[in-house]
Order: sequence, then structure tokens, then C-alpha cells
Amino acid sequence: DHGNGIVTRYAHLLAVEEGIAEGMVVEAGQVLGYVGNSGTPEGISDSTLENHLHFEIRVGPGYLGQGLSPAQTRRLCGKAFAP
Repeated sequence: DHGNGIVTRYAHLLAVEEGIAEGMVVEAGQVLGYVGNSGTPEGISDSTLENHLHFEIRVGPGYLGQGLSPAQTRRLCGKAFAP
């Protein structure tokens, strides 16, 4: 929970780093978990396929980019996370 109604989620992980717990304050570059492949039919039958991270930014009841095309969402994220 980042405050102001903003929450990030990291899903489909192989494992969460030891000592990481919900609500912790973490630092840039800190290992939170390890990419896995849950959440896909291929992941059920072959654990070596389809590794990916599902990263989600929730804003209130919705998510960042809700109702936008993938291209529009990429542009929005590029602006939101630009240095």
C-alpha cells in the first residue's frame, strides 16, 4: 500500500523472498520475489514455460490503464514513471 489509494501487486511468483511480508516498507532494488509461471495453462503442465511477472498498479477500485488500449497504457506509464 503506497497510500492515497495506490496499491501495487506482484503475482504469478515462484516464491516470495524470505522475510518479505505484506505491509512492509521496501527499498528500490530490494528482491521481493522470484518470477514464476502460475496463472497460465502452460504453467500447470510444464513448469519451465511461460515465466512472467504480473505487476499491477491499483488506483482506488480500478487499476492504472483501466479502459485504455495497451499502447495508451504504455504511454501513461511512461509519463507516470519518467525520471
